[in-house]
Amino acid sequence: MDEVEDTNLEPGYSRALEDCPQPLMSTIWVPPVMNPTNKWYPFISRADYGLSSFFLRQSTSKSGMNDLLQTPDTAHFLKGFVSAKKADDVFNTIEAIPYGIPDDGWTEHTMHVHPTGQDRAPHTGILICRDAEKCIRFLLGLRQLASEMTWAAVRQMREECGEEDDEAPPTRTRLFNELHTGDWWWETQRALPERSTVVPVLFASDKTQMSKLHGDVIGYPFYITIGNLSRKARRMQRAPTVILLGMIPVIKAHKDDYDRALKSQLYHQCMRIMLRREYYYVQVSASG
Repeated sequence: MDEVEDTNLEPGYSRALEDCPQPLMSTIWVPPVMNPTNKWYPFISRADYGLSSFFLRQSTSKSGMNDLLQTPDTAHFLKGFVSAKKADDVFNTIEAIPYGIPDDGWTEHTMHVHPTGQDRAPHTGILICRDAEKCIRFLLGLRQLASEMTWAAVRQMREECGEEDDEAPPTRTRLFNELHTGDWWWETQRALPERSTVVPVLFASDKTQMSKLHGDVIGYPFYITIGNLSRKARRMQRAPTVILLGMIPVIKAHKDDYDRALKSQLYHQCMRIMLRREYYYVQVSASG
């Protein structure tokens, strides 16, 4: 049991942490390096990366980039350190940065749904989705959010010391504020094999207005994230902590029994396609 300082608690309180005894895997999966001999890939050097980064930060125009890269004096100085000869080369190199989900791709599934006991014609819907496991691996490898990632369950206690009797044992109150502070994660972690960890997979979907310019187009995007990320990280708008997994087909329902059964059956069929496996057991190595 470790005592830690928590600035969010009232004076006179402290927070105690009890770690789950289940040992965790010693290495976390990270994306493989595209070019082990050049850590600045696809740039040829640190100077090449720095110059491109400077262009972006300063919002340099294409004509300004060409003036610098094609002037004889500066071009001779940059030769061997910068690969770009013109502005288009700068943007092409930036587009080649290996970022995102490796081998990512979208697949289209055509579904024919016909509720049992109904006389109407079956409904045809198209589901567009990507691989859920690849999304999970990408989220696990977010190096910039390593400090916001949790790999073990803990039990948090708020300890209150008595004001009248200093020798009395402190009163403890259980604190729940993240997924890894709950009993489910604790019990699941203890039941896993050695060198394993829990990766809770979270899903979200909501009706979204896509456009008002052509027939009020609506969609039902289906998102995926992981519970190892803190609540603050999952709400970040500038980090890819929530990924679009698929687009559920929309049914123009008339709110009768057939349409309700049709929507329910179509939704569950989409879930079976996108989540082909209910549980993922992923074994990873230090090299990825």
